[in-house]
Amino acid sequence: MELLGYTVPKGAFVMMPTWAVHRSQEVWGTDANEFKPQRWLGKPEEGASPAREQAFMPFSHGPRNCVGQTLAILELRAVLATLLGRIRFQLSEEMGSFQETAEAARQFITLQPTIPRTVPPRVGLLLQCTPRSA
Repeated sequence: MELLGYTVPKGAFVMMPTWAVHRSQEVWGTDANEFKPQRWLGKPEEGASPAREQAFMPFSHGPRNCVGQTLAILELRAVLATLLGRIRFQLSEEMGSFQETAEAARQFITLQPTIPRTVPPRVGLLLQCTPRSA
């Protein structure tokens, strides 16, 4: 069998390195190694492949995907529920008017700390996180 110009003998084990696909600039664009949660919103950014949705496979694909996928998603939901139950999230006053906040919400969902800082964040919603009363 021919695969990308190579002859693969019958019975050979062929593996795709997920790590390399998740960091491919051909798939994700020039900022492939940057942490950018907003990349999952809206249209693919300039230079990103339209196939990016199929390229993201943290649990693999198919009938032999990760056996721990269901548990991992359940744990994520439990952590989120715990955070929402114990912490109050409010928009920081630094976000400005309702219209400014609504515009930011349409574009980005990045959570930013509201601790004193000298450099303002580039993108995202500023949230004030306070413990809920018991």
